Amino acid sequence: MSRERPLLVPAGPPGSPVHLRFDEALVEAQATDTLATALIAAGALMTSRSAKYRRPRGPYCLSGDCGTCLVRVDGRPNVRACTTAVREGMRVSSQNSYKPRRLDPTAIVDHLFPGGMDHHHLMVRPRLANELMQAFARNLTGFGELPEGVGERACEHVDHHLPVVIVGAGAAGRAAAATFERLGVDHLVVERRDRAQLEAALAEGEALPAQLVARCGAFGLYPGPWSPAGEVRAVLATSEIDRRVGVSGGGDAGEGEELERLRSVRPRHLIFATGSRDPMIPFANNDLPGIVAARGLIRALRRADARIAGRCVVVGEGEWAETQRAALDALRSPGAPRVECVAPEDIERAVGGDRLEALLCRGGRISCALLAVAARPAAAHELPAMAGVELRFDGAGFCVVREAQGRCGSLGATSLWACGDLCGFIGDGAAARDGARVAEAVVSALALDAPSDRARHFVPVEPPAPPVMRERPVVGDAFADPEPAPEPASDGGQP
Repeated sequence: MSRERPLLVPAGPPGSPVHLRFDEALVEAQATDTLATALIAAGALMTSRSAKYRRPRGPYCLSGDCGTCLVRVDGRPNVRACTTAVREGMRVSSQNSYKPRRLDPTAIVDHLFPGGMDHHHLMVRPRLANELMQAFARNLTGFGELPEGVGERACEHVDHHLPVVIVGAGAAGRAAAATFERLGVDHLVVERRDRAQLEAALAEGEALPAQLVARCGAFGLYPGPWSPAGEVRAVLATSEIDRRVGVSGGGDAGEGEELERLRSVRPRHLIFATGSRDPMIPFANNDLPGIVAARGLIRALRRADARIAGRCVVVGEGEWAETQRAALDALRSPGAPRVECVAPEDIERAVGGDRLEALLCRGGRISCALLAVAARPAAAHELPAMAGVELRFDGAGFCVVREAQGRCGSLGATSLWACGDLCGFIGDGAAARDGARVAEAVVSALALDAPSDRARHFVPVEPPAPPVMRERPVVGDAFADPEPAPEPASDGGQP
């Protein structure tokens, strides 16, 4: 794959190159790259086609939020390119598209339905035609194919019982963790991003939390099971892929072995510090590959130690957009054009095919290779919403409503707290101060709590058993028999 006119270049002298293949084309990357930055640098902006309309897709958020950069890596589908570090010999392929790309038959959808496909009313009659269309559509809309030649990962389940858990290691989460470390409160910080991504956002002299579990995504928050002590804490379910050097059965080191670890975390106090996400600004063709989130691009460049070499334009307005434009302008290579800012109301549409080519504005056409969207960030509210906390719309998205000290509700015997951008975007500095303030309030609440067992982190002897399923007769809108009393839950392991 040609790099005669790369979109990104190393900030300093390039190190030893890392070679990988994308759709069988050779790509040369740097050891600090993610798959997304390596592909953007090489000009390979399209990583898949959308499931519904078959439109070209590429990285947008560059932070692991949106899922538009899903690719197939070494036979395993649905891997996020923006959070996956490159390694020598990786074989990467796009998903939901056919090769060679110039002969992709699904591209005909763009020509047959130039105004957009209304799949809800497409070929509804006759019924036979509808059945054939539905079968064809289901075949098109899968997210990748099943893994090929990929062995099952080793699995492990770890249970945690402890006073405090923080979800998120952004500015607010790190400040809360620092407060607990200073006051000697046992805690755990879970964060879905890896350490390299987090370190790229640290201020000078700042360190990551000592009790951080990185690459650990929280996917559920549930009422806990009944316990003999009568205290029913919420269960935070997380999953992580631990890439490590393992030991094979013969005693030899197994390089690159992966362990999938499920964690069940039962805290007395749960602090949501999930931060904010980068929304999209509406304009025609705003989903073309090459249109990315400005904040995500800044973080990706800092992590990869790369600079912008092509034409980059920022879309946004106000102080936030200007801040992002200035940061990106400071991250361009000396020979690259100056980063400009365009107001959303001046945009008519973006132009391109499998990658962005230009922006059509009222004042004319602006050729560009990257378009950075600088919309005001919206709170990442999904996990707190699972616990039923109150939300409000702040103009950019839904944020958590809380009390003055930071408490936002409870789930069983677990108190829920929220801090930082999750309660409305305030920026890193203010979020850090808010995280420290809420942590101090949690420490005060811990002093009033009834004495509890010491913190425990252990691997259960047996994996958790699935619930017993049984049929219950229904009369009208209610069950005919009463709900059976829950059985005492066994501890499942030893501390």
